[in-house]
Amino acid sequence: MTSFLGLLSILSVLAAPGYALSCVQCASASTCSGSSVTCLSGYECGSLYTESEGAVHVVRGCTPKRECNFKGNIVLDNGKFKMATTCCNTDNCTPAPPVFVPLNSEPNGLACPSCEMANSTSCESSNTIQCTGEERRCVLWAVETTGVHAVKVAYRGCATPSVCDLGSQSITIEGTTENIKYECSGGGTSVQRGVVTPAVVCLLLLTWLL
Repeated sequence: MTSFLGLLSILSVLAAPGYALSCVQCASASTCSGSSVTCLSGYECGSLYTESEGAVHVVRGCTPKRECNFKGNIVLDNGKFKMATTCCNTDNCTPAPPVFVPLNSEPNGLACPSCEMANSTSCESSNTIQCTGEERRCVLWAVETTGVHAVKVAYRGCATPSVCDLGSQSITIEGTTENIKYECSGGGTSVQRGVVTPAVVCLLLLTWLL
């Protein structure tokens, strides 16, 4: 009876609205391991994978539940990025590998500004890139870091609509402050600014840019 009551107590804690998972936080190629961190309520253990030209990077950490099934692509003149997030909901669990949105070479009729600018969080150009497949939005992708690794760079290209919901965030990790933003339009002048991204997105993008 005592063991049974103990089990019920544990289950009640796990089911409580305020229960917070512990998740591994790390960033590396293919697989990674690191220290365990305590997540906020409403978060799960997530892995964000990015694939570009056959190379895969992964970042693990606390991820909002609403973003656990994120999949999206960004296509630039100098690279194509496939991104996807998977999650699990037990302490320090390892999420399953994702399924990416396939890249498609069929033009979809959208042409977006195309540029890359170092030491800036914006870039303007009369050059364009022809979007293909599900990349039906124009995106400005800007990254700025201060601290140990100081980086400022901006890109314009094509993106799937899901990328536009990633938005922007400012966080500080181990002496480095990272600011990343996505601003989208349909090829015209209107701009869509998404909601806040999880910290793991910020970490992953830095692994590609540094």
